[in-house]
Amino acid sequence: MPTFPHDQKGIHKPISSHVGRRVHIISIFGPDGAGKTTHARLLAYKLKRKGFKVKHVWIKNNHTLAYIMLKFLEKISPQSVLRLPTNAIITHILAYSNSISRTIWSWLELISVITKLIINVYIPRLFGYTIIADRYLPDTIIHMTIATKSLEILQSIPVKTLLKILAKDKTKLIMLDSSYKTIKNRRNNICEPRQLIEIQRLLYKKIAKILNVPIEKTDNKNIAETHLNIIRILT
Repeated sequence: MPTFPHDQKGIHKPISSHVGRRVHIISIFGPDGAGKTTHARLLAYKLKRKGFKVKHVWIKNNHTLAYIMLKFLEKISPQSVLRLPTNAIITHILAYSNSISRTIWSWLELISVITKLIINVYIPRLFGYTIIADRYLPDTIIHMTIATKSLEILQSIPVKTLLKILAKDKTKLIMLDSSYKTIKNRRNNICEPRQLIEIQRLLYKKIAKILNVPIEKTDNKNIAETHLNIIRILT
């Protein structure tokens, strides 16, 4: 059982079985530190208590082929990759050097993420699992935009394909957002630079607007308050 505060009113309120029967893929997206993992775990726990089979997935950045390519390029030229303070690789110069390289990189990411979708989402769905993701296709789109350093990528075929997949699968989307100050307080020394987080937040809001997704601000709310709002959105 996940550990959550016992003194927050509403944190242990049962979830309606209607959610598990009606929604098959739930994606909680937003900047790291906004509360995605906490609320994905809480939802998964409550749905399991209701008897549903649940798979908590994390479709991370730099999927499969793209990740292998990045590691290969890093070995050839370590200086050509851009890293976060956490040492995680953001991108490689080949991903954003010109329009052709951006296009190739976006297709590489698309092929890679579809492979992960088949393994981590579609096969479990065949066996009746409800999917709860705290990193999913909206996060992939944001990563692609940042990796290629181009807003034009949002109009590309790979991104439009990912948006169509979200619509086809009837994915229930919820965006969580927090200010940089809140994110920094929550993440301490593993917080990304302010400029990057603010860019991420702007891009996430742009995607939320495109998809008509509700945005839940978590700055001045405890876990229970945010959780109850997420339940209202889902029902």
